[in-house]
Amino acid sequence: MVEPGEMGDKEFQSSRRVAPRLSGNALPFNDLMIAVAAIEQGYAVLTGNLRHFQKVPGLTVLPLL
Repeated sequence: MVEPGEMGDKEFQSSRRVAPRLSGNALPFNDLMIAVAAIEQGYAVLTGNLRHFQKVPGLTVLPLL
């Protein structure tokens, strides 16, 4: 698992795969890193910020009610 503030090789490579698929869709870096970590670990993201995370292909997003 990656600690906050660290990005391992696996996460870096994943961010390189995800980021181009977001072309034209600005996504804050911290949201990108959350999305990449979730995809790599096979997790969904529970969030109140659906607008950002629904842009990420391959990411399961759960709305925070």
